[in-house]
Amino acid sequence: MKKGQQALYDIITLLEKSKELPAYKFQEDLCLEIPDNPEHWTSKEVLKDILLNKKSQVGDKYKKFGFHFDIGINDAFLSSMFQLVDEEYDKERRNNILSEEFQYIGISFTKIDKKFCVYILFAN
Repeated sequence: MKKGQQALYDIITLLEKSKELPAYKFQEDLCLEIPDNPEHWTSKEVLKDILLNKKSQVGDKYKKFGFHFDIGINDAFLSSMFQLVDEEYDKERRNNILSEEFQYIGISFTKIDKKFCVYILFAN
């Protein structure tokens, strides 16, 4: 973490000031297929195709989407914490997680050797 402990204090302060959000409803149809080749996990073109295909599959069922991914963390608690601190992605991941706009979530996970990939698709 770039800001170290200060980043953790910042997210604690933000969460203390935030109102409680309802739990997301897991939707199987929001799960995404993760490519077999780890080199494709973060490819903008591959991700664009995956997301466009998913939107086509679900049709008009959902009106708004948010997406992000996480690579390399094998501990769900730590992964979630780093996504909330979110220093690397201009707060996009934090904003997705804490958004009042999204009600539904699809979470996809894969592991190849020692590499991990999680795709998270939010929808409303």
